[in-house]
This record gives sequence, structure tokens and C-alpha cells, in this order.
Amino acid sequence: FNFGSLNADGRGVPKDFAQAYVWYRKAADQGHRKAEHYVGEALRFGRGVDKDVEGAVKWYLRSANQGYNLAQFRLGELHEQGTGVKKDLVEAYKWYSLSAEFTDEKGGSQRAATLAKKFKPAQLAEAKERIKADLLATGQASTMWEPGEQVVCRCATKAIVKVVADQ
Repeated sequence: FNFGSLNADGRGVPKDFAQAYVWYRKAADQGHRKAEHYVGEALRFGRGVDKDVEGAVKWYLRSANQGYNLAQFRLGELHEQGTGVKKDLVEAYKWYSLSAEFTDEKGGSQRAATLAKKFKPAQLAEAKERIKADLLATGQASTMWEPGEQVVCRCATKAIVKVVADQ
């Protein structure tokens, strides 16, 4: 993976996206989640390889299912736009929400909130069920619980509460 990054950035070697792809692909084939994401990026944008958005979706999905937030964000974008996949705003909401679980550097929570404003209550409920199913299926959670009302910290800050089985 690191050799791929060096080639992509031109650090210590001439910048070479084709060579970066070779190294990213070697790491991705071994299940390296960040490399899987970068293989998806190369395929989506045609960096060092022929452009293949459908192929990119497969690699993003492999990475996203291992909890890599940038791949989850990309899947949100693709589903929102209908690029390489069927346009599905509920699925886009799911991926944006998952991308914001541990870090929100790309603004997934804001994108999800924007989509949620367009949803009917049934669509939002479906989106939440998809998130729950995804977290349970990938082993990122074993129990899901959603409080019935807004939780406020003693410092008066609104909080998002998630309880997992091992807490």
C-alpha cells in the first residue's frame, strides 16, 4: 500500500498513477481496506487505469464493508447521483450516515441530513433499518437501540447515544 501512495504522490519516485494502481491492487487483493478504496478511486476517475465506475463501486463496497469511511462516503455520492449504480437516495443516506460514524471529515452527516429533509417518514425509517442491517451484517454492532427522545448531556449539549452489547 505504501509504495502505491509514494507513486501516486511522487514522493521519492516520479509520480506514476499506473504504478500506484499496481501497488494498491496488490494490497487490496489481500483485503487492505484503504487500498481497496484507492483502487476504487483509480477506477472511478481513470487514474492509471481505464475508467470503470461499476468496477469502482465493487472496490468501494469491499472497503466500506470493512468500515472505511471515505469509501462509505463515495458510495453515498454514487447512489445520490446514480453514477455506476441505480439512483437510490435512501441508500445514499445510509452510506453518508455510516461514513460519519467515527469521523466526519467529508461531511457525510450534513449530506445525510440534507437528504433526510426530502424523505417521507417511511423513507427515513427504511434508511435507518438499512443502517442497522448493515452494521449488524458486517459485525460492527451486535445490538442497536435508539432512544425515544433527544438525549441532552448535563453540559446542555445534544448528544447521539449508541449502546453496544459489550458496554
